[in-house]
Amino acid sequence: MIQKLFGPYISANPPFARKRLQPALAAATLACALGLTACNSDAGSRDNETKATNSDSASNTGSQSAANIWRPKPGTTWMWQLQNYGSMNMNLDVTAYDIDLFEGSGSGSNSLIRQLKNKGKRVICYFSAGTREDWRPDADQFTPGSVIADGGMQDWPGETWLNIGNKTALEQTIKPIMEARLDLARDAGCDAVEPDNVDGYTNQDETHGAISAADQLAYNKWLAEAAHARGLSIGLKNDVDQLQELAPYFDFAVNEQCYAWGNECVAYENTFLSAGKAVFNQEYYERGEEGVITKDQFLGNACSYFVSAGISALWRQSFELDGGTSLSCPGAVDPGDDGGDTGGDDGDNGDNGGDTGGDDSDDGDNGGDTGGDDSDDGDNGGDTGGDDGDNGGDTGGDDGDDGDNVGDIWSPTPGTTWMWQLQRYGSINMDLDVDAYDIDLFEGSENGSNSLIHQLKNKGKKVICYFSAGTREDWRPDANQFTEDSVIADGDMDDWPGETWLNIGNQTALEQTIKPIMEARLDLAHDAGCDAVEPDNMDGYDNPSETHGEISAADQLAYNIWIAQAAHARGLSVGLKNDVGQAEELVAYFDFAVNEQCFAYEECEAYEDTFLNANKAVFNQEYYTDGDDGEISKRRFLRRACPYFESVGISGLWAKGYSLDGRNVVACESN
Repeated sequence: MIQKLFGPYISANPPFARKRLQPALAAATLACALGLTACNSDAGSRDNETKATNSDSASNTGSQSAANIWRPKPGTTWMWQLQNYGSMNMNLDVTAYDIDLFEGSGSGSNSLIRQLKNKGKRVICYFSAGTREDWRPDADQFTPGSVIADGGMQDWPGETWLNIGNKTALEQTIKPIMEARLDLARDAGCDAVEPDNVDGYTNQDETHGAISAADQLAYNKWLAEAAHARGLSIGLKNDVDQLQELAPYFDFAVNEQCYAWGNECVAYENTFLSAGKAVFNQEYYERGEEGVITKDQFLGNACSYFVSAGISALWRQSFELDGGTSLSCPGAVDPGDDGGDTGGDDGDNGDNGGDTGGDDSDDGDNGGDTGGDDSDDGDNGGDTGGDDGDNGGDTGGDDGDDGDNVGDIWSPTPGTTWMWQLQRYGSINMDLDVDAYDIDLFEGSENGSNSLIHQLKNKGKKVICYFSAGTREDWRPDANQFTEDSVIADGDMDDWPGETWLNIGNQTALEQTIKPIMEARLDLAHDAGCDAVEPDNMDGYDNPSETHGEISAADQLAYNIWIAQAAHARGLSVGLKNDVGQAEELVAYFDFAVNEQCFAYEECEAYEDTFLNANKAVFNQEYYTDGDDGEISKRRFLRRACPYFESVGISGLWAKGYSLDGRNVVACESN
């Protein structure tokens, strides 16, 4: 039986006309979208949300944890409607509605988004990320340099391509506007976003060579990272030529006419579909146009292919997308919605926070929680005893890949046991009764399938991979890739020979040198099988005696957020290393914290209202050599520090010396 879907719609890509109505936003929503006033707090809350895994701090900011991001599967049913909402049918038998962000977010708690979510629907929010549409409420924020001269879209009056190839305009104008739109999407309650026009480089007759393939690739990756940082799922719109590179970063795909255009649908089979990610496709028919198929062609060969491949396909008799009849394929089976919290009145839709284990009754990790009593508080290397278990994520075993999927990100909870060892791996004890090992990325990834990372994962351990994100270490294999302007002149670290602070305050060096190197390191961490990363030296602004004022607090905050987004885009958990002064601003972006000497320096309390309150682990290391400042004795660690750590959930270790070589390590008895 043919399923008929009745409801409003919009949006297609050139060369066909989309008839988009001027949005009629309520005044308060318009001010919110423009950034002139704070968004209504009601719009940021998740109505009737009961997810126990969503922390109070996450809900207060309107964001979700990465583990709660919706991940639609192949075959997920949908309706695509971007205008004419007055006659919209909100009771279609579909999992998701794809609607206009600006129009859908109007009217606050009575917005279309809220109404759909209260009916248990997923909501994908459409906006253009590649063009300036002159009817949008934030259109006047685009500067002349941010749009391409003579870059008007031939079939869409009032719409002009953005110049993402202009790096200054990209950073100063385009990205801030898109971040505000993503904030609006999060605060309005969208589950996902569909940023349109993210393939300008393929439209050379309109973009005139201003956008390269590399520009587009970098921008699209950034969009995915920025969406994930706000707890939003994100779909890749068209851009078929870059599917291979972008599939790991996006959660689903949206395509128009992939069947009609020579069956470019096949390109999605070994990218999104093979990764278990939905592909939403819209076919059209309009007499005399190219790239169209008839109703009979759709219901015949096209649907046979779509159903077998798992593509979620719709067909319409026109390009208007304004509420006419739409057809879906007969025989298509929706796999069900089991990822994340819809946030409507149906409460919990079954997301257990990234647990991929074998039983549905345990949110814990079936592979890495070894628990047990602490049988040794001595110096044999960190037997840490019982803990609260390892929540979330896939241990991965010997497959070496814990997934590109953001939903698989490991989220350690307070009390997770650990061992921190950054050298002397020839004698490492891999059988400690701990959940996680924190080891060096470069050394840990050596020897391929026999690497230390793989050996630890084969024992059911989580692996945190350490690298420096804030300094150049002259012994690293990529050290010669750092340019002269990417390090701070006279910025050597006083106590670490061969290590120099990176100049993240130099925006040119940051974009052209530092970020590409860090992306390559994160790629290595992903490919090597790390569950998480610990990027070190993330507080250069707080070391002015060595960084000489080159790094501001704002520089550091922006860079740290970028690091977190880039890690999440690769399916990696990420820890905030030290930087206690910015913990409140950064807790929403990071999955756990790593600190040194918070007890000795009386800093631990800063984590109570941030990471610990958000149910995120805090790993701390105390030291002792000769009783210098910032050190505590073993006796004080066990008698004073450990009772405090146990009471708040900090995972504390103590070591004699700063070598972190696995020797002379003591853990709190019940930590």
